[in-house]
Amino acid sequence: MTASTAAAADLLTRADRALDDLVGRESIKSAVHKICRTAEHPAPGVAQPGHLVFTGPLGTGKSAVAQIIADIYAGTGIITSPTVHSVSDRDLAGRYWDNPLAQLHKAVDSALGGILYIDEASRLSVGATGIVDPSGPDVIAALLDAMDTHAGNLIVILAGYGDEIETFLAGNERLAAQFPTSLDFESYNAYDIAEITAVIAARAGIRLTAKARAAIRVAVQVKIDHSVLRKYPIIDRFANARLSHQIYVQAKERRTQRLAEMKPDDITSADTRTLDVADVQAATARILAKLH
Repeated sequence: MTASTAAAADLLTRADRALDDLVGRESIKSAVHKICRTAEHPAPGVAQPGHLVFTGPLGTGKSAVAQIIADIYAGTGIITSPTVHSVSDRDLAGRYWDNPLAQLHKAVDSALGGILYIDEASRLSVGATGIVDPSGPDVIAALLDAMDTHAGNLIVILAGYGDEIETFLAGNERLAAQFPTSLDFESYNAYDIAEITAVIAARAGIRLTAKARAAIRVAVQVKIDHSVLRKYPIIDRFANARLSHQIYVQAKERRTQRLAEMKPDDITSADTRTLDVADVQAATARILAKLH
């Protein structure tokens, strides 16, 4: 096995492990496995996987899956580097920059050989407030020209809310033709939020007890059930997995306070590596009270 072949195998192994580590996301895992099979074993007359669209709210794993795709594409030779250069409308749109085309070319140059990931891509045309960006058509045309010029050396992933991306693509046939494949990232549920919190803790060497997980599930589900109906569901307004991170951080702070109230001789090593029900209940109550 040559060094390059070994490196490719390592990338595919890393992608497979990262995909398995995702909490939930079964439809995404299935879609990515299909992309991987097509990339590894291309059939005659079937196009290699290429540019992609990721739809879904914030915090649903889109950027993590972009890195998995980069590993798969690099591991199968579609691109030369497993790198993802991430930008958003704030890095490219004319309402933020005097020379948006220069910003676009800078982003493309930084991504060559790998993936250019454009978050909130639809807002290149229409901002979050609904105001049309006059530079949008020029930026999009320049992006498409760059994709043609660097075909074989650049993959683009467009990401954003499903309804916004759908309208964005529908308004430009040339753009839509470049992105035939879309992956839809659904909002997380209460079970997912608890499990993601446990994963975050485990990566730091901290155990989330079963009762603590259950407490998170119950608290989040109650919040979902009693939230005010708005354009985006309450879990999206908490940015999905970012809620898990907030719970973890504040639960650790609560544990620090709890241990400080104990006699030093009563604190065990397990106490310092565990988040219990009291820790997460205090954290979730404080965080979930912020939105309705």
